[in-house]
Amino acid sequence: EDSRLKRVVSDLFLNNEENQRNNEADHLESVRKKTGQSKDQSRDVDWSAVAKHMGNGRRSAECMRRYNKVSGRRGSEKSQALKGPWTAEEDQKIVALVRAHGAKRWSQIAAELPGRIGKQCRERWHNHLNPDINKSPWSEQE
Repeated sequence: EDSRLKRVVSDLFLNNEENQRNNEADHLESVRKKTGQSKDQSRDVDWSAVAKHMGNGRRSAECMRRYNKVSGRRGSEKSQALKGPWTAEEDQKIVALVRAHGAKRWSQIAAELPGRIGKQCRERWHNHLNPDINKSPWSEQE
């Protein structure tokens, strides 16, 4: 499977001028179909070997980011996170999940909230939902 991904990445980089004229995502999709490569296999790849195979002076991280960019993955969960207001149902679920898992297992909690990431859940808990938050007005002494 690594050799298939290397071919996909190689095709993306070596045909870069053509890709600039065409839609890179369409090109990647056609290469992926030819090789039977899955989008989700990028984290199992030896990107150092891919970078060396490319022979264009790119570092492994650059190759991985490029592949993720043109494949639509963007390389991080952050770009796939929901943006916008939280629903009452999400708030109730966070409270229940914090009771079950504690206020440190944010990735585990986020896994049960589709479209939300751990950082969002942590921020929501600590800034809005935590019952220990003092919501009274500031005193003169404070």
